[in-house]
Amino acid sequence: MLTLTGPEDRILILLPWQTQGSVGDLLQIALRRMKAMPLPYGPVSDPRAAVRYALHSGATAIVGIPVQVLAMARHKEGHLLRNKIKYVLLCTDYVPQAICRALEAAWGCSVFQHYGMTEMGLGGGVQCRALRGYHLREADLFFEIVDPESGEVLPEGETGEVVFTTLTREGMPLIRYRTGDVSSFLPGKCPCGTVLRSLALIKNRVDGFIQFGGGKITLPDLDEKLFDFDFILDYKAYVRKNGEQSELQLVLKTVDGSKADLSAVIKSVLILPALQDSERHRLILQVTEEPDFTAFTGGTAKRTITVIQ
Repeated sequence: MLTLTGPEDRILILLPWQTQGSVGDLLQIALRRMKAMPLPYGPVSDPRAAVRYALHSGATAIVGIPVQVLAMARHKEGHLLRNKIKYVLLCTDYVPQAICRALEAAWGCSVFQHYGMTEMGLGGGVQCRALRGYHLREADLFFEIVDPESGEVLPEGETGEVVFTTLTREGMPLIRYRTGDVSSFLPGKCPCGTVLRSLALIKNRVDGFIQFGGGKITLPDLDEKLFDFDFILDYKAYVRKNGEQSELQLVLKTVDGSKADLSAVIKSVLILPALQDSERHRLILQVTEEPDFTAFTGGTAKRTITVIQ
């Protein structure tokens, strides 16, 4: 947290925090150690309430799940946080660049990305102010990039699967644990001067491709197209297969009261190579009005494409 906040900051924690040892609880402990003020709130189910709490509490920074923070920024009262929120740290899920751009534009803030998982002890790496890649927690974890098929270590700069080995853990030691994430080490030194290696931002998973038509489709493909529309807060993606025919269904969670230009969404998504064969494959859009934001995705942090045979 010292890479983006200081003792004068008030950090809104949009993560579970009530249970001792939970990610939000541990974050509170860390922030108090650096003399910053933690503001525990929890996952966002009502973007308006979260925006008002941020205003009332005088929050200057936010830590949260990408789509939930985006919902706050795109709420009709979200503009009230402009120039009040200085930093945002996004975590728990893959972070689309389109969401980073939207938050920067809405609030005039800097957006950082965190990389971690339960098996890492939650923390794996975080961006510095150079916003280049994740600086890794190398004192406790040894990271490597391997060929997903053979498991052989790849030279620096080549893309492969991220694996890590725990160095200091006694309770659950892991050796070359396969994360399923695809990345590479960035060559050269970071402008910030750190001696830590930089891992390129995670953009996909080894099994993150779904065959669709004559090509493949990924969640990041859809993310970068859909989140560029300022009325889209989140979406679910389903691929239905019937023999040689495939159907992509997108269920959109949109800003309340928005006049969604679905024709523009369709044109944008159809640009993807996997959807070019329009005679054999279909794209269907559906708009949901689910008022409870967390209910839209069942309260889970990670989003996926669901395949229905």
